[in-house]
Amino acid sequence: MHVDDTDPGFEFSDAFDRQFLADLYGTDLHAAEEIFQSSLAQVRQEIALLDGLAARGDVDALRRLFHKIKPLFGYMGLLSVQDYVQAFE
Repeated sequence: MHVDDTDPGFEFSDAFDRQFLADLYGTDLHAAEEIFQSSLAQVRQEIALLDGLAARGDVDALRRLFHKIKPLFGYMGLLSVQDYVQAFE
């Protein structure tokens, strides 16, 4: 599916890869919303563990955590964040 930037309807912010999201979800904004909500909840849950892992210096656990949340950014169309997490991992 091609993103029509002239469509006066809903538009994702420029921070999101709109073409990727259009290809992933098509016009099903309800599915996108559900995936965004569940992904965001999981990212928040995992991020809450970061301080403890970093304080203990548990590099392996930090890598596993970042590996676990990396695809969630993709589901939300935040491919640049996903790339950043990949580099950090």
